[in-house]
Amino acid sequence: MKRVLTKMEYEVMRVLWESDKPLSSREIMDSSAVEFKQSTVQTVLRTLLKEGWIQVGNVSIHTKVLAREFIPVVSNEEYAQSLLGKKGKFSMASRLIQQTDNVEELERLGELIEKRLKEKQ
Repeated sequence: MKRVLTKMEYEVMRVLWESDKPLSSREIMDSSAVEFKQSTVQTVLRTLLKEGWIQVGNVSIHTKVLAREFIPVVSNEEYAQSLLGKKGKFSMASRLIQQTDNVEELERLGELIEKRLKEKQ
């Protein structure tokens, strides 16, 4: 993955990830829990576009003005996985297992591990 997103970049990406359609900067502002200024959203979008995190998915007319609508190129899952790295996946999984007190969940995890091991042999 390219790099770790800033808080504002992540918020814009979160809104895009949760949408099932391309969004304009105004729609991103309206859909976000964070209060953005229009100029901030546009700056973040330019950065994300330049770095290949998003792309223009559509151009539409909003209040008699052409507006670009954006879609993510990188999925939320791909981004999260890139943050973990190879060692991070094991570390996260082992921590979750150690913190789980539910015997039923642990048994299900054990079954999943056994199934995966058989597939790999």
